[in-house]
Amino acid sequence: MPHRRAGRLVEQWQDELFFKFGLRFDLLTNQLIDANVNLNVFETNPLLIARMDQLSRNEELQKQLKDTEWTW
Repeated sequence: MPHRRAGRLVEQWQDELFFKFGLRFDLLTNQLIDANVNLNVFETNPLLIARMDQLSRNEELQKQLKDTEWTW
């Protein structure tokens, strides 16, 4: 059940960011990760919403986050 709630929550954030601010964020999904094999998913998709539990269990994603150059 916690994963289902987390899934709905990230979709809710995605909707709110779009409807309130006009910002289009992608969700970090396994399909998106697979589509970015050998690439840094955070550099190729700069506006992402990710579940913390997903990031905490994936060392490769943690490395990619660390290696990403953030320009805010």
